[in-house]
Amino acid sequence: GIGYQATVLRAAEEVENALVNYVRERQRVGHLEKTVDASRRSVELSGKRYIGGDVTFQRVLDSQRSLLVSQDLLALSQANVALNLIALYRALGGGWQLPAVGPVVEELPDFPAAPPDALELPTPNQALPD
Repeated sequence: GIGYQATVLRAAEEVENALVNYVRERQRVGHLEKTVDASRRSVELSGKRYIGGDVTFQRVLDSQRSLLVSQDLLALSQANVALNLIALYRALGGGWQLPAVGPVVEELPDFPAAPPDALELPTPNQALPD
């Protein structure tokens, strides 16, 4: 009857939604892994440029902060992949109960920008003030 068809359609929709969420989050993990790799290279490069006297230490700190944010987002996305996979198994009839942990986290909040008068450490080639 109509009730059975509605139940089947609802179940099919749950499976489709869970599958789409899982695939999208897996893709996001791939993009975030590339972002983390690029951030690591940036930290390394800014450290070398600081040693060479080309940038301030603030630049090194900024690149390290960017790396940490990228790593945090990657870890959250990896957790979301696991939660989405559980939801997919459940939609396919696995029968597992999802823990009541609240909504899946989308993103970390932005870190506040450094104030304009932030202390900049001298580069190695600059003389320290007396």
